[in-house]
Amino acid sequence: MKSASSWLLSKKQWTWQCSPGLTCEPTTWHMGKSSESTIQIPSRGSSMTIERIRKLEAIGFVWNFRHYAWNQQYLNLVAFKKQTSPDPDQQHCNVPRDYPANQALGNWANTQRTQYRFLQEGKKSSMTIERIRKLEAIGFLWDVHNATWEEQYLNLVAF
Repeated sequence: MKSASSWLLSKKQWTWQCSPGLTCEPTTWHMGKSSESTIQIPSRGSSMTIERIRKLEAIGFVWNFRHYAWNQQYLNLVAFKKQTSPDPDQQHCNVPRDYPANQALGNWANTQRTQYRFLQEGKKSSMTIERIRKLEAIGFLWDVHNATWEEQYLNLVAF
């Protein structure tokens, strides 16, 4: 990708990755400071217009596939949690890494824990504050082994 250009649309700033001779693709968006709907045309030109953007959005076009894929797995995790028990107090998000019904979900949950650990250690991570909040809101545990140990310890003390 040779150049990046920004578009400001309805208070959202889209970051585009453009290559000469190729269609520009949006990669991320950020809240803009302007309340105007303006567009900044890339210096190399682009066929993307506000009308085309609206048409694509009307049919559910996915602008950021990584964000979309993360949200899909998050929804799978919410569904997994609901399936663990009819009693909401007994539901959990501890997907086994080798979960036979959805191994991709088990791998994804493990990846979230790894990315969280990287963030805590100051390493490069795809984990964001928004993702942390969403996962914690549904009771996602960052350290399953420690939580399991604590639970078993409390069972032993109660015995």
